[in-house]
Amino acid sequence: MNWPKKAFFLLLIVSLLSISLASALSEFSVNYEAVKDKVVYMEPAEVYVSITNNQGFNDQFKISFGINPKWSIQIIPPKDSYLTINKGETKKINVLIMAVSEMPPSLYRIPVIVKSLKTNLSEKIYAPIYLKSGKLAGEYPPTVTAEVSIPEKVDSREVIRITIDLRNRNNLNITEMKIKLSSIVINKEVITSIGPLEEKTIIVTYSLDPLEPPKKDTVTFNLYVDGNSIRTIEDIPIEIIAYSDIIESSELEKSFLKT
Repeated sequence: MNWPKKAFFLLLIVSLLSISLASALSEFSVNYEAVKDKVVYMEPAEVYVSITNNQGFNDQFKISFGINPKWSIQIIPPKDSYLTINKGETKKINVLIMAVSEMPPSLYRIPVIVKSLKTNLSEKIYAPIYLKSGKLAGEYPPTVTAEVSIPEKVDSREVIRITIDLRNRNNLNITEMKIKLSSIVINKEVITSIGPLEEKTIIVTYSLDPLEPPKKDTVTFNLYVDGNSIRTIEDIPIEIIAYSDIIESSELEKSFLKT
């Protein structure tokens, strides 16, 4: 075999190996599930995007949607735009998609891009959204997204500080909205309001029974407008820790500072 043929076959083998390696490295799959995909202008569509990590290692994935100025796209909660998925596992995210510019009725394909932060390889799928003619009858339906932050470990003798970030996704002025936090140890309701397209942060405080025994608990967050639940977040972890744990932690910190 002469040199040009040898070079050709060598190049072919290298190319095949590169393709095989890239295929092995990109062994994660992306799928979508439509919850509500037929909407009118300014009405939110809702889909679930699931990512399965078939790689032989744990990985972190970034989810994005390209540049779509005519659409408002948000992951619920926003922190899920970065997901850590162990090998062999599948995780699902909730996505709201809303047309913010008037467009002709048609089937629109919204790109969903998932990138592995370890391999830098990406997978792209398209979520079809059918934009119907017309507008919403009457007022916009209340569409408020929420992110709740609660300390994971608390001392029953101290006041719990809960941070709630709210975002109104449309032009509806909500003059009365009820926030409800419930669990074994927490039962709290707060009335608030939110303006059109407004973003606001609410701080809710709650005092436990100082004699509450140590336990693990989960908090459920509900958002109500006109008596209807428009947003629910479940299984927010919280743990009431023992007083002795606090003393030991404090003494350890003091001992460390002395050395």
